[in-house]
Amino acid sequence: MHLPKGITGFYRSGSTPPPQVSLREFKSAGASAARMVRGRVLPCTQKFTQKFHDVLISLPEAKKEVRVLCNAHYPVVAFALPAATPDALDIEFCDCPELAPHFDGYTVLSQREATAPVQEADLSGLDECELDQVRYWEPQCVGNVIFNYWD
Repeated sequence: MHLPKGITGFYRSGSTPPPQVSLREFKSAGASAARMVRGRVLPCTQKFTQKFHDVLISLPEAKKEVRVLCNAHYPVVAFALPAATPDALDIEFCDCPELAPHFDGYTVLSQREATAPVQEADLSGLDECELDQVRYWEPQCVGNVIFNYWD
């Protein structure tokens, strides 16, 4: 998977910032997807500043809740199990075939793509300051590069 410049949310001072994905538009897409599967959006309790947006959706027919993550700079979405606690930093990626088809205009990552080792990703598009962050934080999977809590 090719990761474009700015997907980590880091960029050099004085350079052009990465594009932005509208939080409002993403939340609207999440609410629309939830309605399509008779689900509902629940309040998120995550406390941390992050480089991604998220919504928590209840899927009553599947008897589960799923977190929908969206990169703050590129329209890339992945699904994860709900955070164990409001201050949990671990992301457990999963597939959500119920919701995946309803995120038109977004690239939806499968669990396999999100959990692929960073070594398998094409990082050539990242800026040097982003590569510095990858070396410092040592993420284990591609999803942890795209959806990060790095400061």
